[in-house]
Amino acid sequence: MIILAIIFHLLLIVKAGFFLSPELTLYPFLTHNGFLPYKEIIDQHFPVILFGPISLPAVLTTNPLPLLALFLLIIALTDYFFYYGLIRFKSPHRQLPLIAFVLVSFYFQVNFFWLETFICFFLSLIIFFSKSDHDFSKLTLGFLLALTILVKPTIIPGIIFLLFFLRPKINRHFIVGLLLPPLIIALYLIKLDIYREFYQLAFEFNRQHYLFGGLQYPNARQLIEVIIFSTPFVFLTFKKAKTLLLASLFFSFLAYPRFEPFHLLPCFFLLTFSLSTVKLSNIRLKFFTLLLLLLILLNTIKLIRHNYGNFYLNEQTITVSQYVKNLSGNSVYVFAGNDLIYPLSGKIPPSYFYLPSLPWYLEVPEYQQELILALSQSPQTPLLVNKKVKIDNIEIVRNDNYLIKFIKENYLQLDTVGEYDVYVSKILNQ
Repeated sequence: MIILAIIFHLLLIVKAGFFLSPELTLYPFLTHNGFLPYKEIIDQHFPVILFGPISLPAVLTTNPLPLLALFLLIIALTDYFFYYGLIRFKSPHRQLPLIAFVLVSFYFQVNFFWLETFICFFLSLIIFFSKSDHDFSKLTLGFLLALTILVKPTIIPGIIFLLFFLRPKINRHFIVGLLLPPLIIALYLIKLDIYREFYQLAFEFNRQHYLFGGLQYPNARQLIEVIIFSTPFVFLTFKKAKTLLLASLFFSFLAYPRFEPFHLLPCFFLLTFSLSTVKLSNIRLKFFTLLLLLLILLNTIKLIRHNYGNFYLNEQTITVSQYVKNLSGNSVYVFAGNDLIYPLSGKIPPSYFYLPSLPWYLEVPEYQQELILALSQSPQTPLLVNKKVKIDNIEIVRNDNYLIKFIKENYLQLDTVGEYDVYVSKILNQ
């Protein structure tokens, strides 16, 4: 059963196409080339997974094959440990929660490879190890709990309620495991002398800019979908798993401030796990079967309508990357474009400074000045500008943008490749 479920899950993802987040390739590439997180890579996430001592090595994140293989492996292992965790919990319906997770996760965009992918994986391991009293299991459990919190600290309340439900026996091995990840991260930040920049981005920037600049509410359809597919789990398990349901509620905070369906995957993971607490009557089992049939129908429609392939690694990105690779020099600046161009071309951002082309970063005056300084110090660096990109229906490249004014005053358009305009410094053409 478990093998068939895993194969089915992976086939759904491959058939529908997948979104391998460019950051998972870009950040290991940049750090491998000597970029310092927070000082030279402007990003508000904690130094876990994306960069830092507990991160993915560059050799595993090269797009497309190694990264895709890693993604599918994590999905398979999540299903595997979830199923055997259900066995350890002596679930009366071992297949049902697994099938429910496969179907509901696909509907809520499990084919997006992002931090929630790792959180679901860690949760499956946490459930699996929570029923073991071996010292190694306790050490691993503590380590995984701390790691999950570091990936997205907003889920601390959810982790607390999950622990109340799991009730693991806490000993010194558990405490050591719990302390290891934050200790490793702290030593890393101190050693590289980037703890001030880390605090500024992970706390001050998130509070002052991202909470407002990145705000995106669910639309009416998305809200209805969440209610329709979460209510049956709550209705069926409320009497037996109140604490677990509260944990799943707090895990839904991952979708704040920027709602995207895949942010809810850990929430639905715990909701499907809540089925392990109840033995469904025939009537309730039939009702739940109807829900699964509805999911099968909707997922089938999704498969018919969409086939994204490797979404970010499209033909244009490959063509543009090859074009950039043939340019002289070792740097390029990509404005409002696909950041995979950097690792695919082997070029790095100018003057060892990377700023994401996202509104909540570009609107910060301090980062605008640092970016313009980096460009000014590297006049030999060509610029690639994609004027068609929009985020939240807002054009990134606008005439009133401070960076665009700088480009128009100091650069000449040399060429066009795909949707990208290629600019070179006027200084080099005088």
